[in-house]
Amino acid sequence: MREIYIPETNQLSSELGVDIHWIEVCTSTNQVAKQLADDGWGGILVADYQTQGRGRMERAWLSNPGENLLLSWAFECRCKVQELPRIPLLLAGELAHAFDLFVKWPNDIVTKEGRKVGGVLSTVSGLEENVWTVVIGLGLNVNQMEFLPELNASSLRMESQLGQEWDRMAVLKQVVEVCQGLDITQSFERWSARSITLGKRVEVAGRVGVASGIREDGALIVDGKPITSGDVHLVEM
Repeated sequence: MREIYIPETNQLSSELGVDIHWIEVCTSTNQVAKQLADDGWGGILVADYQTQGRGRMERAWLSNPGENLLLSWAFECRCKVQELPRIPLLLAGELAHAFDLFVKWPNDIVTKEGRKVGGVLSTVSGLEENVWTVVIGLGLNVNQMEFLPELNASSLRMESQLGQEWDRMAVLKQVVEVCQGLDITQSFERWSARSITLGKRVEVAGRVGVASGIREDGALIVDGKPITSGDVHLVEM
């Protein structure tokens, strides 16, 4: 793991009071951050490129080197086990609000039309009763301008009116500030307000129906039944 010396990273670490490391390349930031967290480290790990980046359900996360934001946030969380699934959804909702984007259940950050701009993943290991080491992985497309058609993806730059290049350090600062302000006990009000899933007829986990709400643990309510995992597909009414 070779760290890139970026003076702004040290300044940002000092300003925000969090240990931030920016490295050139790694297998995946979640994998490396978890190894560090197992030894007691906490902070933000950012990479310019991942050779084994992963999204939900072990899908590959593809990102051009040096164009986007690939990071993992490792921290200790004190909460009940049933509250842990709330974290990635709440964070996705807060990030969507910060960058004027939307969310697709469970943890995709998308445009209003559903093109994927980012995603949030979490891994958890127990330290003691109701004390957890949490590693949140975030991929956010920042400056990439071309994607494979089948990915149905976009980026902050593509969605901005002027199409100008974004300062990744400024984006990182905004992301870290959102992470630091996250409250696991907050409601899903902001997530719901940014959702392109709720109120729509969907197919997920073999069930077809209207996505009417989200349960306190983050499960999607479809025709009165909770769905805890799966890919959501919109169905024509």
